[in-house]
Amino acid sequence: MLRNIVRHALKQQVRRNALIQSKRIPSIARQFQPLVSVSAARHFNTTCVSWNQYTITDLTTERYHRLSDEILEHMCSKLEELVDETDLKGYDVEFNQGVLTISVGEHGTYVLNKQPPNHQIWLSSPISGPQRYDFDEKHHKWFYHRDNHTLDEVLNTELSKAFGQQIDLLEGFEPEEK
Repeated sequence: MLRNIVRHALKQQVRRNALIQSKRIPSIARQFQPLVSVSAARHFNTTCVSWNQYTITDLTTERYHRLSDEILEHMCSKLEELVDETDLKGYDVEFNQGVLTISVGEHGTYVLNKQPPNHQIWLSSPISGPQRYDFDEKHHKWFYHRDNHTLDEVLNTELSKAFGQQIDLLEGFEPEEK
């Protein structure tokens, strides 16, 4: 809980600093002190902050299954290729009955699973914790409504560190349904 509070405070401070630097806020805002010191910030994960405005799309259950299966299957195939190329000990990918499990050795295990009643994809990350993603029709992205980051942003960032190389899980992804 405390970790989430500090993470949220850090994200708010990053946004505030970005606005101040771009001079969209009057100079009086510069007098506000950061909520968390820079040294404390190093101990917490700060995932990508997206500046896009996503909106939750109302999906039928059938369409939800098509869209969620499509993205999870693509991510699974990209990760399987990556695991085969790197051949690292303890790294494995499995997709079964709507659950994508990504084991990255000492870095932990990621679990992505479909939540049909909510029309969401849920992520359990050893770094950023649990998150729930909704679909945005306009951008064709699964996004986290609390801070507007996307599923692929957080996975690309965290898995790039685990694999020791830059990863783009949506590389070559062409959604069948647009």
